[in-house]
Amino acid sequence: MLDGDITAAIEESVAASLSPHARHLILQAPHHGSKTSSSNAFLDALQPALTIFSAGYLNRFHHPNPDIVERYATKHLPTLNTAETGFVHIAFGASGPRVVEQGRIDRHPYWRE
Repeated sequence: MLDGDITAAIEESVAASLSPHARHLILQAPHHGSKTSSSNAFLDALQPALTIFSAGYLNRFHHPNPDIVERYATKHLPTLNTAETGFVHIAFGASGPRVVEQGRIDRHPYWRE
């Protein structure tokens, strides 16, 4: 689910529009994991199989916000942060999504290939 820079004020209507049978949802954390998004109600409604914080290495906004990262952890929702992993390659199969590769971790330095 690519949700862009939505805030908590919009998250309720987005969650309500999803099918209750949506499974294996991979979520791009709203607004890069800023403190204005990823509300408890939103996360409880979606229960993503994996959330990816799309953030740049040493970004000036310090995304994702540590409190938001803790919110996901408290709910036992797995996350990846592209500031740490670089790109993320995910395969989708009958048993759900599977992380195949994390660029900065598995192919360091991947930009030299």
